[in-house]
Amino acid sequence: MCAAFSYLKQKFPDAAAKAAFISLSGIGSDSDVVRLRGQGIGAFLVGTAFTKTADPKAALEKMVAAQA
Repeated sequence: MCAAFSYLKQKFPDAAAKAAFISLSGIGSDSDVVRLRGQGIGAFLVGTAFTKTADPKAALEKMVAAQA
């Protein structure tokens, strides 16, 4: 877990019920989605991972399936 997110969760423990935590970078694969989802992140902005793969559609489908 990143230090800033950990700090926010400690400083504002009720924030998850009132706000959406969004990961804005560093998403490279479905395993990143699973890891961040487990830490309380609710949404993901993904870009580079799709431009660096030969099959962006398959990469997206894999990430969406990892959130289920």
